[in-house]
Amino acid sequence: MVTPLRIVLPSPAERPAAVAAATDHWGSMIVTRGLRHPLADAHWLVAMEGSSLLGALSWRDAESDTTEVLTLDAFRPGQRIGAQLLRHFLAGCPDTWLVTTNDNAKAQAFYARMGGRLASVDIDAVVRARVLKPEIPLIGIDGVPIRDEWIYAWGRAQPG
Repeated sequence: MVTPLRIVLPSPAERPAAVAAATDHWGSMIVTRGLRHPLADAHWLVAMEGSSLLGALSWRDAESDTTEVLTLDAFRPGQRIGAQLLRHFLAGCPDTWLVTTNDNAKAQAFYARMGGRLASVDIDAVVRARVLKPEIPLIGIDGVPIRDEWIYAWGRAQPG
């Protein structure tokens, strides 16, 4: 018998696992648009199968009644868990934006398929972000230097 996927706000018992899993991937904080965002302070949405954490999405309340997705992780790739999490989130928070980096073509294509529009590109934003988070690698996916933030938006979100 297959246990159905549940996408929910995490219970107090589930939240630490989501934060820990994202921290393993991203570190304890995210830097976007020149601001630090500790993952422990973020809001969370999780994809659960029984008691197993399959994915997590973190966000913060941003300016102008919008939300910023900070992290989106699927722990079983290829099962559309990230798409289900993002779709569920956007249904409740349609005016949303997020940041990815210039090296992440797979994420850029995913966000476009999910209806996101490329709202802006902040040239050398990651270069500046390394002042706040020096562990950001210089070289990313497929050997591409990581330099720029690509901002994707849904709904009426107009990241400043």
